[in-house]
Amino acid sequence: MWILLYADDISLACDTAEKLRVAVTTMDATFLRWGLTISTKKTKVLVVGRNAAAQAADSVITLRGDQLEMVSQFKYLGSVFTSDCTLNAEITHRVTVANSAFQQLRRANIWSSRALTLSVKMQFFQCIVMSVLLYSGETWAIVKQHISPLAVFQMHCLRRICGIYLHDHVPNVDILNRCNNLSVESQLQGKRLRWLGHVFGMPNDRLPKKLLFGEVKGLRPPGRPRSSFNDGTLLQARTAFNSVRWCCTISQWARTVSTLS
Repeated sequence: MWILLYADDISLACDTAEKLRVAVTTMDATFLRWGLTISTKKTKVLVVGRNAAAQAADSVITLRGDQLEMVSQFKYLGSVFTSDCTLNAEITHRVTVANSAFQQLRRANIWSSRALTLSVKMQFFQCIVMSVLLYSGETWAIVKQHISPLAVFQMHCLRRICGIYLHDHVPNVDILNRCNNLSVESQLQGKRLRWLGHVFGMPNDRLPKKLLFGEVKGLRPPGRPRSSFNDGTLLQARTAFNSVRWCCTISQWARTVSTLS
């Protein structure tokens, strides 16, 4: 069992429903002794895995006589987690909230203002819109089908800022150069490599490092395995540093990653 704590948000991760029942009951009893109460309305149960739908029927969890709601997806610390362990819902959510941020700045006349230079507008765009779009992107096991909607949204915004339309036939590369903005794929690569260097510097007993280099025991199901975080990021690290075991300080790693963007 793993317990993830952030302020008043708690996530319990167990490999069986019975262990989760014991953990929830024990935690509730402990909280009650300290005058704290777990909200049954806000507490959800999410079963993840290939057979999540079948396992959900046998994973009923009750708390003080109330059955906890079983959900297929749940938002935790701003990120959407789903029972099928894919990024589809998270990518859709990120585009939605980033578009909301972009439209708020549009209504504030930031993009159409002639008093602001393109450089200043791009600082607004990168700090407010792109930071929302790529939030938590350091940990994504992303594939090309996920890059496409993110890139389409980025180019739509940049064309809107520059006043360039599709019928103008201006290539995306020219727009990125004009705005001095990196593509979504390049920005994600930099974020992942910076996070990777941060994890490398952690002690070996830290949970993120254990998860990064840990191996799942047992046989894989038939079919091609899904792409993992390591498949893309460690390959980028090998290309950048010739070896993922390359020893350096965090500052040296950060400087090297910055030259790749």
